[in-house]
Amino acid sequence: MNKNVKNRIEWVDCAKGLAIILVVYGHALTYFSPNFDSIVHVVYSFHMPLFFVLTGYVSAYSYNSEDFFAFYKKKNITLMKPYFLYAVLLLAFKGLKNCLSGNVLSGENINCIINTILITRKSFISELWFLPCLLIAHCLMFFIAKRKTISSWMIVILCFGVALLLRMMFNIALPCNLDNALLALPFIFGGVQWRIVAKDNKNNLSVIGIFILALIVFTGINFVEISHGYSVDYFADIIIGNVPFFIFTATTGTAVIILCSQFVTGCKNRFIKNSLMKCGRSSLSIYGLHYVVLAIVYQMLKMFRSEAMGGQLILIIIETGIVIALILLSKELLTSCNKLRGEKKQ
Repeated sequence: MNKNVKNRIEWVDCAKGLAIILVVYGHALTYFSPNFDSIVHVVYSFHMPLFFVLTGYVSAYSYNSEDFFAFYKKKNITLMKPYFLYAVLLLAFKGLKNCLSGNVLSGENINCIINTILITRKSFISELWFLPCLLIAHCLMFFIAKRKTISSWMIVILCFGVALLLRMMFNIALPCNLDNALLALPFIFGGVQWRIVAKDNKNNLSVIGIFILALIVFTGINFVEISHGYSVDYFADIIIGNVPFFIFTATTGTAVIILCSQFVTGCKNRFIKNSLMKCGRSSLSIYGLHYVVLAIVYQMLKMFRSEAMGGQLILIIIETGIVIALILLSKELLTSCNKLRGEKKQ
C-alpha cells in the first residue's frame, strides 16, 4: 500500500468524499434546472467551508515548519500544477463551446480575459477559484498559526472582516483570489485548532446528541435564510444576506457531515465507506474535471429530461453519479497506463 494512503485519516477522506459529491450535485442542480433553489441553498451554505475546515485539520502540523519556501514550493506544486492543467482543459472546452454557438469577442469577454490572467473570481475559469485561493490561504496561515491562539484568532477575524467589506461595499475581486482566501481563514484556522485539541482522537465528536443538535440548528437557520431570500455562497458571488446566519450554517453543516463520515468509517458496510474514501482521495480530480464532464453528460441525457420536478431530481442524481464515476474510471485507467509504462521501462 502506498505510504501516503497509510497516513491518511479515513473519516477525513469520507468527509471529503461527501463534500465533493455535494459540490458536483450542487453544480448539477444549478446547471440543469432552476427549480431547486432551496436544495441549492442548503448545499451551498456549508460545502466549501467544510473543505476549508478539513484542510486546516489535515494541514495543522505542516504550519510548524520553519522553512517557508519549502512549504510554499510543496503547496504550489500540489495546487497550482493541477490548476493550470484543468484551466487549459476548461478554457479549451469553453472556447470550443463559444465557437459552436457563434459567440463573438465582446468587451465583457475582454474583461474576463484580464481577470483570467490575474486569476480572480470574475475570470473565464472562475470555477477553479478554490485552488489559488487555498494556496494563498496556506501561505497566510503559515505565519498566522505560529502566533498565540488569541492573536491568531484576532488576525483571522480581522482578515474576514476586511474581505466582507471588499465584497459587500465595493465588489472587488482581488488577484489570485486573495479576497476568497481572507474569507476562508477562520474556517481553516478552526480546523487547525480542532486538530490540536482533538489529538487524533477519532471518538471525540462521535456523539449522537451533538449530531442531532447540529442538524436541528443547521435545518432551522437554513429555513430562516431560505424564507428571507438570503444568499449564502460567500465564495463565488457578492455577499447578500445575514453573515452570522451563514457562519452558523457553515459550522453546523460541517459538523453534520463530519459526524456522518465518522459514523460511516465505523460501519460494517465497506462498500459505502470505500466508495466515499475513493471520492475523497480523488476530490481534486473530481473538482477540476466535473464542469466539463457535467456539460457532456447533460447533452447525453438531454432526451430523458422530464417536466416533473421528481423526475428532474432523480435524473440530476443519476447525472451526478455518472460524472463522478466517469472521472474516477478515467483516473484509474490513467494510473494503470502509467504503471504499465513504468514496468516496460524496467
